[in-house]
Amino acid sequence: MAAAVRTFPATYSKAPILYHGPRKKPFSAGKAILASTAALTIVGGFIADKNRTTQANHSDALSISLGAFLGAASLYFLTRKTFDSTQDIQLSALLPSMFWAAQGICSTYNSDARNTPSISTDKKIWLDEKLVSMAMLSLAGIGYALENQQRD
Repeated sequence: MAAAVRTFPATYSKAPILYHGPRKKPFSAGKAILASTAALTIVGGFIADKNRTTQANHSDALSISLGAFLGAASLYFLTRKTFDSTQDIQLSALLPSMFWAAQGICSTYNSDARNTPSISTDKKIWLDEKLVSMAMLSLAGIGYALENQQRD
């Protein structure tokens, strides 16, 4: 018995659909700054948790996981292989910025958090969450501004 051969109408094509829109631009200084902001967002919570002497609780685990997810999503939008869109750059700057803005605002909720820094990397060096979040927000803003300036 002969094998059944399926024929396709003339309107169907087996050729892949190709998008001939604008090509992804090479990695620029703005994208490098946004990528470093996203990478620091991913690993920042893990580094801060390793330096604490107390055991992490639910809110620490939540902030570490949220930072890792937002940083990874930012890297995805920054490096995906589709056409170069302004929404990708906006999202890659916005996602880590939301995390660092929330991190900076968290220190105002508790009166103890305003007086003593909670992240210690060494007995001699103290890092304040507000300063770190302001630095990361500044990096995200600089990277976004550089990338927008290059687009114009």
